[in-house]
Amino acid sequence: MYQIRAKRKYSNILIAPFGRRMKAALLDLLLVLVLGFFSFMAVDAIYTNSKVGSTANLTFYNIKKDSGLYHSYDESRTTAFLNLDINERDNYVRYFLGLEYFYTQENTGFIYEKSVYYTEDTEFNYRTMVLKEGEDDSFFDFDTPYKTISYSFKANLSAGDRNEVWKNLYANALTDLMRNPAYQKAEKVLKQFIVLNLSISAFSGTILPILAAPFFFGHGRTLGKFLTGLAVVGKNGYKVSWWRMLIRSLLYGVVEIGLNFYGFFMPLLLTSGAVALTHKRQALHGIFSGTYVVDARTSKIFNNINDEEEYFSLSPEERELNKNYYQEKPYVPLKKL
Repeated sequence: MYQIRAKRKYSNILIAPFGRRMKAALLDLLLVLVLGFFSFMAVDAIYTNSKVGSTANLTFYNIKKDSGLYHSYDESRTTAFLNLDINERDNYVRYFLGLEYFYTQENTGFIYEKSVYYTEDTEFNYRTMVLKEGEDDSFFDFDTPYKTISYSFKANLSAGDRNEVWKNLYANALTDLMRNPAYQKAEKVLKQFIVLNLSISAFSGTILPILAAPFFFGHGRTLGKFLTGLAVVGKNGYKVSWWRMLIRSLLYGVVEIGLNFYGFFMPLLLTSGAVALTHKRQALHGIFSGTYVVDARTSKIFNNINDEEEYFSLSPEERELNKNYYQEKPYVPLKKL
């Protein structure tokens, strides 16, 4: 435990231990993640079952299905990449049929002018441009029937090389599909919803445990602080004002938790470092809001300096009868029956 060495007449405030600070922060973060997850799932379900969401999902599904580059499942309106080993079972036939279909049939999403194979003033040809028929560095033998396709891998290629060749061809095909304006438009609609849903979930996950809880429990206590016996005081060690608590909660909820998902958890690392290094064990939101966390089970938190002076001017007996401060009752574990 660390006693504050600020300019105080009475030593009735003890800084919260670092370990309990971390426990409280982890409890609050866990609650944020749980609430955020359920919020995301709820909003996603509402959007998916709405007319707008259903239309957007169906449009994107049909674009990918019509390309021939995916396994498609009509019942669930989902697709899967062709990412199994091409040497196994009949994957060779299925995969190259899909590749050829994409490059040779109409309305698959392939636009030659936007393709990785585009060559100005040259007409597109699947066999010569994609499979490099007639070139020494081609990986295929042609006019060698293999079930329903008229080319096969060269005999000297290992199984690993065959799979690598397929992955490269497939990656180029997916790139060509993604360059289609219709694909980009459909994908953009879904990406915008995901960003919106993440924002809603981040707000929903933080507003209750971070913004609302301190006003519900009082003395700036989140659920984590309430369970670990901590409280928040103003910069002079007296009861925290509502506006300082609001600033603290907004900084903590929006900046240090909300931005973690966009800042690779750097805000959380920085504020943890501040807690460990500063004299009053202040996180970044505590520094900027002029607040810090104290041990609510041992500290006497007065409303103001007048109440404090009045209390300490009394005799020990009178103090017991006139407790005009806040102090949380010490934690007492339940006895076994």
